[in-house]
Amino acid sequence: MSKKKSPLPPAGLRHAAAYATAAGAAMAVTAPAQAAIHWSGPKDLLLNRDHTPVAVDLNGDGIADFSFLHLGTVYSGYYDTATYRYTAQIMGIIGTTGNSAIGSTYYPVPYRLQQGDMVSQGMAGAWAPFGLLAAGVYYWTHTAGTSTYSSSYRLGNFINQEGFVGVRFQIDGNTHYGWIAFEGTWDPPGWSEGRIAGWAYEDVPDTAIAAGDQGAVVPPIPTLNEWGMIFLAALIVASGAYLLKNRREEI
Repeated sequence: MSKKKSPLPPAGLRHAAAYATAAGAAMAVTAPAQAAIHWSGPKDLLLNRDHTPVAVDLNGDGIADFSFLHLGTVYSGYYDTATYRYTAQIMGIIGTTGNSAIGSTYYPVPYRLQQGDMVSQGMAGAWAPFGLLAAGVYYWTHTAGTSTYSSSYRLGNFINQEGFVGVRFQIDGNTHYGWIAFEGTWDPPGWSEGRIAGWAYEDVPDTAIAAGDQGAVVPPIPTLNEWGMIFLAALIVASGAYLLKNRREEI
């Protein structure tokens, strides 16, 4: 007894399967890029008396966009019946070529921005390639059993304060805006310290960003190629069920 040939799936199903195959194989099209804020994730980078610069690579291309520096000296001496100690310390930020921080129009002192403050070209202040985050000169004297602390000069918005440094930097000749979270501590005449807690930037050129904004977690949208593969898988299952049904009917 001759066997009957299994009928082919309906033409519409065959055409759809062909389309899905073509979509999966030929339409390697990615979803359009979306504007996004890129956040570094939490960091704990220490800036201290070992004077080792701390580099910040905002966009992760392997090139430092800013460096945080710690400079200082401590000197002790004697005069008459008094012992004195002199300490001068600086914590600062330096941008590589074309990069800068927003701050005072009179001194190279970056602003200490608060959560939500906008960082953009139009914000008040001056953009400078370097700035003092916390600086000062302190004296300590000891005379006849009595110790006295005195501050002769201090400058900077991050002396025992935390906040955000507003920055702008270059990517392929385009200007991008971002922020760097920084906290400075200083208990004179001891050494000062700084901590960098993270950073973020807006990947669309010339677009403002709010200080502290870490962006939103957006679920990925399937590309056309992925949709084609999903559709093809569904059609394979449907076609297999159709053929299996007809084979059972023949038996």
